[in-house]
Amino acid sequence: MLHEIPRYFNPYFSTLIQTNPSADRPPPFQSSVQSGFAESTNGKPMRIASSANFVDYGPITPTNPIIRKISVSVDPGSSQGYQLLSSANHPLKLDDNIIPDTTCDNGACSEKIAAPFLNPFTFGLGFSLDGVNYRQLADRSKEEPMTAMPMGDLTIKLNVSQNQPLPKDKHYENTLIFLAIPKY
Repeated sequence: MLHEIPRYFNPYFSTLIQTNPSADRPPPFQSSVQSGFAESTNGKPMRIASSANFVDYGPITPTNPIIRKISVSVDPGSSQGYQLLSSANHPLKLDDNIIPDTTCDNGACSEKIAAPFLNPFTFGLGFSLDGVNYRQLADRSKEEPMTAMPMGDLTIKLNVSQNQPLPKDKHYENTLIFLAIPKY
């Protein structure tokens, strides 16, 4: 999916990627563009692209980690670069049940600190830029600030315990948000 951002017309752009652990219903498409600075449209537009609008985890089995990959890329156009930020609207959630962010194998990873997430008895949702060291997604429902990330391949890992409610007819959901801010 490719989106253009004119140089001064729209400096803030976010692509929302719906995460849903089941394919029992059609994937929703969500995209949000926040406008601003309608002064000029001179120059090459900024573009942001993601390889997926929807992350399907398929059937979830406790202690059986699920890994999915997406790519995020930015063409800065006429801008002097950009900053790419990421967050989630809330943890994976179904009614009052949540799948929390992982704390990684050492129990210490966070939105800014990455650590290995390899143990099948370490649970939660995390993302990685190298496929080994994972971190948590900033949570907008807790007013956590978005975190900077480089563009490229993003590995998302989900692992749940045997105590996690997994109804067959309902779905855990959240939205991943990527925001590219141009520099001028």
